[in-house]
Amino acid sequence: MKPKRKQLFFVCIFGLVLALSSWNPCAAKEEYPIKPIQLIVAWPVGGDTDLVARVWAEYAKSLLGQPIVVINKPGVAGVLGSTFFSKTKPDGYTLMQSPPGNVLLAPQLTKVEYKTEDFIPICRITATPCAIVVHADSLWKKMEDFVQDAKKNPNKFSFGSLGMSSWTNLAFKFWEMQAGIKLKDIFQQGSAPATMALLGRHVDISFLYPQVFIPHVKDGKFRVLAIGDPWDEYPQIPTFKSLGYKGNYNGWSGIFAPKGTPPEIIHKIAETSQKIMSNSKFLEALKNVNSTPGFMGPEEWQKQLKQEHDDLSKVVDELGIRVK
Repeated sequence: MKPKRKQLFFVCIFGLVLALSSWNPCAAKEEYPIKPIQLIVAWPVGGDTDLVARVWAEYAKSLLGQPIVVINKPGVAGVLGSTFFSKTKPDGYTLMQSPPGNVLLAPQLTKVEYKTEDFIPICRITATPCAIVVHADSLWKKMEDFVQDAKKNPNKFSFGSLGMSSWTNLAFKFWEMQAGIKLKDIFQQGSAPATMALLGRHVDISFLYPQVFIPHVKDGKFRVLAIGDPWDEYPQIPTFKSLGYKGNYNGWSGIFAPKGTPPEIIHKIAETSQKIMSNSKFLEALKNVNSTPGFMGPEEWQKQLKQEHDDLSKVVDELGIRVK
């Protein structure tokens, strides 16, 4: 080899060795997220889940350093959007904000292309305490009063249900099974009709969200017999747990990732959400859309969801409505 070529050869080798020795594979990998995130909502614009999703996205983007775009994919009671989400790439750039129905119930009640296990729970954002409510003119002052009457008179008293396959109906039925009573179901087309039915005494009892029952409790028209979580304004009202009943009676909304999403991304989103929960403006924004903050991290929430799934499965089988 000629001297000049030999010298050039060794210079190139030296440069390559120097480059390799200074290369850090960890530094080469950019920290998540490096591009906008899509947040799927399987419900229409303006609904409870959509509003919570938009509030979360607005405050999370500043901490994550990337825009979060809410994508509504409504249809078939949340199944359409959930099906789409279950097939997305598990890279952290497509997440889903969801209530219980399309995640826990749809795979049990109808033929869908996904399973509950296809979604990784990242964190719970809201937990809205629902309540068993009767008319204020009712003779039942406490839950024990109603249970005793119902046991003596099977199928005499009517329950204003929000629909056979609704989360509220199945959560109520889980309580009904534990109480050992049988009620006559009167199905309504949502919270507003169920509330009107109770106001008009067309039903004896209902299980409602606070957005609809609170105004009537304050007006002296409704009485609450039991509630999901303690109510600060009415601390004397017992919770289901304090009365000895198992189960979750809080309507929730939380963030999920597709199965296979790396743990570090799950941790990043959960950590970001927990930080947001200390922001008073975020909490005020949730209040403005009639939602109750209720943060729960991945491990704790996953445990709660498994228990809730098992509880509701018992009700589905008891009612004989599981999809074949």
